[in-house]
Amino acid sequence: MIVVIADDLTGAGEIGGIGLACGLKTEIQRQFDPETNAELLIIDTDSRSLPPLEAGQAMRDIAQRLKKSDLLIEWIYKKTDSVLRGPVAKELEALRDAMDMARILLAPANPSKGRIVRNGNYFIKGKRLNETDFADDPEYPAATSKVLELPALADSDQIRLLTSDQRIDGEGILFGQAETSDDLLRWSSQIDRQTIPAGAGEFFEALLKDRGYFKKGAPDEKAFRLKNKTLFVCGSSAQSSRQILSKTEGLGLRVCRMPDELFQSADSENILLQRWSDQAAEFFENSRAVAIVIDRPIVRNMRIARQLRLAMGKAAQLIFQKVSLNELFVEGGATASEIVRCFDWNRFEPCDLFRPGVVRMKVLGTDHIRLTIKPGSYAWPEINLH
Repeated sequence: MIVVIADDLTGAGEIGGIGLACGLKTEIQRQFDPETNAELLIIDTDSRSLPPLEAGQAMRDIAQRLKKSDLLIEWIYKKTDSVLRGPVAKELEALRDAMDMARILLAPANPSKGRIVRNGNYFIKGKRLNETDFADDPEYPAATSKVLELPALADSDQIRLLTSDQRIDGEGILFGQAETSDDLLRWSSQIDRQTIPAGAGEFFEALLKDRGYFKKGAPDEKAFRLKNKTLFVCGSSAQSSRQILSKTEGLGLRVCRMPDELFQSADSENILLQRWSDQAAEFFENSRAVAIVIDRPIVRNMRIARQLRLAMGKAAQLIFQKVSLNELFVEGGATASEIVRCFDWNRFEPCDLFRPGVVRMKVLGTDHIRLTIKPGSYAWPEINLH
């Protein structure tokens, strides 16, 4: 069995999509349960928004539970955010210590998406990280492109930066820079029994390829064809996401925007929440596709951003109570985590891959629910509303 520990649900879903494409029987869990027949087990610790010490403790706890289980684990991968949001260093240090390993090799680049690390700086499609939408992230704004100065890594003195032509050795956390898929393959070929690999989706894919797992004709550009009534929950504030949403609205998607008053108060118990969900339910009378969205300027206050996510989650619950639905599409990692918490969904089986990072999953323990998730910064698949 291969075990992946992810820090949010969309990251777990991205890895699940890679496993599905490679023909691996895959399961995603939010609460670790060793009773599984998965070949690829992905555990979502939902720790990206935790304070560093709490995130480190969560990592130690899951590592100890894995060590005490009877699972035959071939290797472990630590999935991080590709642009290094969250308490990454503390989680890696805790995992290395708990698993009694010499080192962790961190390679967060996703070259196929234009996300590379060169000369210690992170670039996305030629722009420095702090010149992209990630500069406005409400929880982890990127004030610099220098990877060792990002909050995720800045509080650690264990990290060494390596160029792609260097060999891994020593102890601590080694940061493997990469500009191409071949760079990631070179890093993957150096992983030994004293090294835990960590990073983004494409490094995991390189590790699988190095071990003989290849994609089996994955439908990476499969269209999302609506057959049933589908609720879209859009929690991303990325400008590209808002543009695509407007385009899709023109094709027939009914968009139910958060009321101004609810946005200003972010009171999830407010009567406005009931009215908002009632409006969305009414939209389903004449449409198979309805989206609830915030669609407001970027919120940089972490407390307000969390309240807004909670309101989105509760609104989705209310809509499910009013309308018979079995398809849910959620954009944004933090929003997806809030949704599954509200519904108390804990186990998932990937079943469709629309494009890299956009994964449809069976919600295990339910009769018919399918959940599709994607990170806010990733491109939407083609959505066929007819």
